[in-house]
Amino acid sequence: MSKSMSVQDKIRHFLKLAEDKGATQAERDLAASRAEKLMIQYAISSLDPEETSKDVIVPRNIILKGGSSSFSLTLAAVLSQVVQAMGMQSYLMDNRSLRKYQEHNGVKGAHIVLVVIGFQADQDAAAPILASTLVQAKIAQQAWYRRNKHLTDIYGENQIWKAQKGFYLSFGRGVADRIRESRRVIVEEASSGTELAVISRGEQVKAALPKNLGRGKPIGTSGLGNATMSGYAAGLSAN
Repeated sequence: MSKSMSVQDKIRHFLKLAEDKGATQAERDLAASRAEKLMIQYAISSLDPEETSKDVIVPRNIILKGGSSSFSLTLAAVLSQVVQAMGMQSYLMDNRSLRKYQEHNGVKGAHIVLVVIGFQADQDAAAPILASTLVQAKIAQQAWYRRNKHLTDIYGENQIWKAQKGFYLSFGRGVADRIRESRRVIVEEASSGTELAVISRGEQVKAALPKNLGRGKPIGTSGLGNATMSGYAAGLSAN
């Protein structure tokens, strides 16, 4: 990797490695962690008072295709954890009951809309990380499934299905904890006043959430095959 590469190019370089199916889980995690730290450092170092005063809070939609028999809701929950660790907020709109010929706001078929609320600069920095997190989660989950597929004959498809959801959610929690810790360290090492600026931005984003958001039902999971432990380890291990 060239020293002359921009921060954005370096982030893209590490995210490409993080999504490489030919790499080991440890190699993918290390690359993801480096990309996340670069993103956080870039975002924190950009908190110039004059520039941040021009920054605005905006919503952005992430579309996750699939109905009730898919992992769309679970993946939305994964991203929601990561979004919060990055200092933003989110809520979802559940359109999984739509038929393939029906549409909502221009999106056809069953899907989840994850609405991310955050400052525009933070949204721009986080977008490639969020997209890559989905790819990394699917690669890690598929590897876990290949190792544990034989348990279907013993416990049945429903329990394996719940275990896969448990893996995904724990993966998201691991990634979120990794990002949250990196963010804490980088903020502590930054210039005076950075921590207050970060806290202030977080409070403004929370205030921008729509009022009276309902609470969704918990997602049914299972720890079969050490799914939750394996998922969390896969998400956290690069820390």
